[in-house]
Amino acid sequence: MPQPWKYRDSNCILKFSRLCSMRVNNTDTVSLFRTIPFRYLGCGFSLAEALYFSQDEDHWSIDVAYTVSGTFILCHTLSNVIHAKISEFAPRNVGPLTLLSVTIGTLLWELLSSVLLPSIIVNQICSFVQKRCPDDMKLLPTLVGALSIPIVSYPLDAIVDLFMRILTPNGELINR
Repeated sequence: MPQPWKYRDSNCILKFSRLCSMRVNNTDTVSLFRTIPFRYLGCGFSLAEALYFSQDEDHWSIDVAYTVSGTFILCHTLSNVIHAKISEFAPRNVGPLTLLSVTIGTLLWELLSSVLLPSIIVNQICSFVQKRCPDDMKLLPTLVGALSIPIVSYPLDAIVDLFMRILTPNGELINR
């Protein structure tokens, strides 16, 4: 007896995978999560660092920035795992080790390019501005830090891409 839910679920997953990836050339695909408007959702940790300098105590905006960025990272990882599983370029029997390497690669890339490096840079920029601005301009470090996120985001992505290519020359952990 046919099970109609299997076809429907696999069709939804295929549509999700195609939605989250765009074909650039005939062979290259670029993840929707790596394009500019969506990429800034992953920079929530940096924005939280900038917001921290204008808050005297914990504020809901910092929690929202962490939540949005964390959700973005998890969705990006899920998208890459699904894409690796059902891609037309992947072998038919993708094993659990391949899926694990895609998961680790995506999480490592996101950790470096969305969490660690931008947060350190934005924190140092905000700290530098805070030391040099008067006390009555409390929002200036936050404003400068938030405006620096788009400036540092693209070069850091390129640096992390280069690092991932050096780390894994055969391309196992490279993020899509």
